[in-house]
Amino acid sequence: MKPGLTHRMDTWARLSLPVVSLMLLAFIVAIPVGLPGFPNIRPELVLIGTFYWAVFRDDLVPLTALFLIGLFQDSLTGAPLGLTSLMLLVAYGFAQSQKKAFFGRPFFIVWIGFGLLLAPLSLIGWVVASSFQQAVQPLSLVLGQVALTFTLFPIVVLPMIAAQRALLKEV
Repeated sequence: MKPGLTHRMDTWARLSLPVVSLMLLAFIVAIPVGLPGFPNIRPELVLIGTFYWAVFRDDLVPLTALFLIGLFQDSLTGAPLGLTSLMLLVAYGFAQSQKKAFFGRPFFIVWIGFGLLLAPLSLIGWVVASSFQQAVQPLSLVLGQVALTFTLFPIVVLPMIAAQRALLKEV
């Protein structure tokens, strides 16, 4: 028996959860929220989501979607066009290559693994942004961004874990 339209739409909605969550994070990053003393710091929320989904449900995140989400975020935030796409694709590749090291491990191991990726990626982003603007950007902004992103990792990932358990277990 062929599944009905409602069942197919439900399945499609569940399977699109990772990409939709990454798009939502890109919108959230674009909201200008300045921290006292650091008005230009934006946490890399999409990077967090990319890392999580690449480890746990890489089959639901096409590379073209990551590339387009990165371009979308860059256009919203004013970052050099393509920088976020590059960072997301590198993060995806790293997470996939280390998937066995993270899968089934305690949460803090995944969190530390993300931190090991975040630092060099942020440094690369700093170099590219400085080159693009033809001026060395303050290193304090990058360090603040790394600290904020690393700190927000559980807050961003825990709802994804809950959504994956609730919505994707049957798919």
